Amino acid sequence: MQVHGWSRSLTVNRAAELGIEFHSDVDSLFATCTHITVHCAHTPETHHLVDARRLGLMPGVAADGTECGNHLLNLARGGIVDEAAACAALADGTLATCVLDVLEIEPVDPGHPIL
Repeated sequence: MQVHGWSRSLTVNRAAELGIEFHSDVDSLFATCTHITVHCAHTPETHHLVDARRLGLMPGVAADGTECGNHLLNLARGGIVDEAAACAALADGTLATCVLDVLEIEPVDPGHPIL
């Protein structure tokens, strides 16, 4: 597995030292990767960082040609993933799986569509 990453605090040199293929922006990361994990603070800048447009950039096919679908894991904070966009992406097959460790509003309503 090749690890890709983007971060405002990670330098290209440090990424190379860690064996991470560094992306210059978030869109490039989404357009390249079939498996995305989110690990960042929830700020006004990262609110709905993962939205319908970015989910639509995901390739669904790995670099080696394996058709593996797209997979999203938010292990950070609620509000970073646009939950309505994630639900729509699951429904239309853009996402094969979506794991949200947290939701934007908790406690979650048992009727929330993401469940």
